[in-house]
Amino acid sequence: MAKKQKPLKRTPLKRTLLKRKEYNPEDFKNKEYKAKKYKKKEYKVKDYRELKAREPKPFVQLTSKEAFLKLAAFCAYQERCYQEIYAKLEEWKMDEGD
Repeated sequence: MAKKQKPLKRTPLKRTLLKRKEYNPEDFKNKEYKAKKYKKKEYKVKDYRELKAREPKPFVQLTSKEAFLKLAAFCAYQERCYQEIYAKLEEWKMDEGD
């Protein structure tokens, strides 16, 4: 007959408490925290709480006449751009394929 094995003893893991650094909210308002420097470039870390605290941009309401005028101005701008591009292509003689 085989010997009976003793059950394995499980020792609980020793957990050490993490020491948290206490932050003063005023510190975030006065300065920006900097990330580590890599390759001589400096990156600034934006505080997400500061970004969340900003008020959203107000929604701009336009009347139908104002919206039509803006759309017409944009279309005219696009048309001018196309005309300038075609003029340059003709000047450089690259538009002969059509």
